[in-house]
Amino acid sequence: RRRKQSPRRFGMNSTRLRIPGDFFYKKYDVSWFDIAWAFEFKILNWETVVDIATQQAAERKQSPEIEELSWVTRSNSEEVGEVLKSIRAKTEGIPKVSSDKWLFLMLLYMYENRSTIPDPLELVEIIYADFEYPPEIEKLVRYMPMLDGENTDLKFGERSIDRLFRHWEDYLSD
Repeated sequence: RRRKQSPRRFGMNSTRLRIPGDFFYKKYDVSWFDIAWAFEFKILNWETVVDIATQQAAERKQSPEIEELSWVTRSNSEEVGEVLKSIRAKTEGIPKVSSDKWLFLMLLYMYENRSTIPDPLELVEIIYADFEYPPEIEKLVRYMPMLDGENTDLKFGERSIDRLFRHWEDYLSD
């Protein structure tokens, strides 16, 4: 079976997690190609896209398309997708790079906000499925087998949860 480079287009369950633009804008190297990709896969909603465009317009760092996005309201929010398609067609980007970037950013956002998420490890499992089971995060998933050489005493209970969170922290720091 051939692996896909991006999350499933329909039924992406991790979309219940909304990453605010303030979390990644100016902090991480996120291009408009990446933003368009994340919008297409429902990782970002139209309000987040408009907020970022508005910030860029205020800083006078925009193209005509970005300025157009900055004026979008709820009544014409359907325009966001079309404008982003235009931006994506004009900019360079690699879908696999965008996918990897958003996988990391989603996991980082969740990790930093894990105390406010009822079951963050369940959301990791959902993201794991949505992104077509990337091997780089399988050690963060509760139902996956333990790594070779890990202490089997850590397989169940609280120590197992601690082990998964340590793996999660290690993934983010690599």
